Amino acid sequence: SERHLLSFTFRDSPVDFINVTCWGGEMYIQETSDMFHIGDIVEMSNFNVQSKPNDGSDERFRPWTSSLYQISLSENKSILRLYAGWDGHQYNSLVHIPVKASNDFLYVQDVLNDVNHVQPSDNLISLLVAVQQVLKDVTTRAGKQMKRCEVLLFDETAFKLPLVLWDQEMSQLAQSWTPKETVLFIADVRVSFNDYKKCVVASASSKTVITVNPETREAHALYQYAQTADVPLEYSSDFQENQAMDRIITNVFTTRDMKNMTSSGHVDGGWTYGIVFAFVSALDIDTQNPQLACFNKVETSTGCCLNQDCPQGSTMNLDASSTSNACSFDLRIHLSDQYGTLSPCHVYGPIAEEMLGLKVADYLNLCEDQKTELKWNFLLERCKVYLKVSLPDAIRPRISYRVMNCTLADPLEYVNYL
Repeated sequence: SERHLLSFTFRDSPVDFINVTCWGGEMYIQETSDMFHIGDIVEMSNFNVQSKPNDGSDERFRPWTSSLYQISLSENKSILRLYAGWDGHQYNSLVHIPVKASNDFLYVQDVLNDVNHVQPSDNLISLLVAVQQVLKDVTTRAGKQMKRCEVLLFDETAFKLPLVLWDQEMSQLAQSWTPKETVLFIADVRVSFNDYKKCVVASASSKTVITVNPETREAHALYQYAQTADVPLEYSSDFQENQAMDRIITNVFTTRDMKNMTSSGHVDGGWTYGIVFAFVSALDIDTQNPQLACFNKVETSTGCCLNQDCPQGSTMNLDASSTSNACSFDLRIHLSDQYGTLSPCHVYGPIAEEMLGLKVADYLNLCEDQKTELKWNFLLERCKVYLKVSLPDAIRPRISYRVMNCTLADPLEYVNYL
């Protein structure tokens, strides 16, 4: 007879979770699927416990779990039902604990700028993000009827990372998410460059686990940022050019203050923000190897980028109209004052374009003399720089300085901080 299956992932402690497969006829599986939802507390009995295969095949299409075993339920022998006991409340908090370390995630801007290098070989990463907007869910037909919901995500570094949800349970869950209020820890989500949208897109799969409003220090910090962030709700531009930094970031530091802040022995991670009035002491935009990032996917079959304007070069002799000129600035600059130097400070994408006053396409058309002239607009000039400083932790042992905005300093403003 024909057998159908339904997969769950159960947990009964912050560190213990296991995959469960339920086997049975089509009607039984459909009824079971309709009965249980993410976050429900259940009890089961008369089940089989099996060791997981050593080759990892058990988790190829299911979430990674901490257990060395897996559970199998059958329609005829096993019992799975909602738990009605008086002590069920002790499990409620588990739904808000991520299945991975709370600091094991990538920032949105890192994903947008360099998708080909930040992702591991299996294309799966983890994200800590806030909900920017839940777009209208649609039903598509691809052999069978499928629900598709798209959610826009953001963090302190960038807005508008699309997340595509493909199954009904995920889509239904997303309808309860509130922009600027809901924070998500998304474990093992797939990221890729979408040729149709011309942008990086995250897609949930059967391996993805989404923790809503996680109870972690990092999530609380992101929630506080989301409350005050000037979040655009329209889906028209690729980046919010002005994040109301004059209102959000007000503390002024010297380079020595920044170094003392990040060398105080803390290894808990997190981030801080501040303003420095400093000279740009290094800005290598007139070298033969400009610091640009290309968003195009490199096909395994060719080993080549199909973007003729790719900063790494392309060996494909294609017509320019057939390629996507999807390059972005990825600059490293040094900031110096009388107390020391911060290096390297990363300037990404639209922030670098706003700083330099031109798009990547225009930059690529400049001759070397023009690039040198552009560099001297900032080199050894006093600038007002908004910085995000990522503090070291066990996952990221190195300090990271990210430029949020950089403009020439007003002497009348700077003199107040001498």
